[in-house]
Amino acid sequence: MRDRLIEKLSIMEEMVVDPKANFKITDVQRIIRQAREMLEKAIIPPCKVGDTVWDTEGNAWKVFAITIWQDCIGLKTANNRGVRKTFTIGKHSIGKTVFLTKEEAEKALKGGVQE
Repeated sequence: MRDRLIEKLSIMEEMVVDPKANFKITDVQRIIRQAREMLEKAIIPPCKVGDTVWDTEGNAWKVFAITIWQDCIGLKTANNRGVRKTFTIGKHSIGKTVFLTKEEAEKALKGGVQE
């Protein structure tokens, strides 16, 4: 969905704006360009609250909160014994330190985590 929005904003940036509008064409293009650039830099959470993620040891963790910072995401989790753990993950941590499926975690355990 994010990619489609970026594509649509790129098209809108090139469109001619109604000359009766209060904004100058260059102002609208600048606003659209800035929105597109912000979307391109945005970090989208790889999961949602209530999902289960797995660590590098194959342990299941239920996500109960997600925090998004400028360059990474914090997943606050708990296991079935009530132990809490926060995973701080960057764009490239998925599939290396935290996994979205049990199968991915098991595969990493068998073959070692790929860097």
